[in-house]
Amino acid sequence: MLLSEFMPRYQFREFHQIPVDSDPEVIFQTLPDMDLRRSFPIRALFRLRELPGKIIKPHNQAPDFGYTLRDMIRLGFIPLAEDPPHEICLGLVGRFWRPVPDIIQIPGHEFKDFDDPGYAKVVMNFHIPSLEPGKCRLTTETRIWCPNAKTQARFRPYWTIIRPFSGLIRREMLKIAKQTAEAANSMKGIRRCS
Repeated sequence: MLLSEFMPRYQFREFHQIPVDSDPEVIFQTLPDMDLRRSFPIRALFRLRELPGKIIKPHNQAPDFGYTLRDMIRLGFIPLAEDPPHEICLGLVGRFWRPVPDIIQIPGHEFKDFDDPGYAKVVMNFHIPSLEPGKCRLTTETRIWCPNAKTQARFRPYWTIIRPFSGLIRREMLKIAKQTAEAANSMKGIRRCS
């Protein structure tokens, strides 16, 4: 898996999966544009996370993007690699434990070797193993690596608090991806019958 190429070692991890009645190609094509606003928990949690920034820096607002994987890339996630139609891998570097997270942009080719001691690195993937024709499993795994004990000590309390919410967001993402891919399959079936 690409995920292990970018982060073979890590201190924190989150993993979720869901069965999908679809071929991997359909899921892979629909993932970048799936609309995460369809999930009330995602909308609420994203707005809650933005609240400290609105209070601390009310005149310095981030642009109002939507909630798709493409939008996540515009907001700081780094596209690391793709293995069509089986895996998409994104990265993120920052000081997430701050009230207003300090996210830094680095080129994807520098991600593996980046090891500034004040920052944590995150790798998140969507992996789509095929089970049989028309059926697969969609998984998402998030790994976090802190380069030293001090950074790990800063990240651990943050992770303890946000992990349940992080897991909820990922489970919601998987549900939306499943619904989107299965709806796309239905539309293909309708077009064939017409």
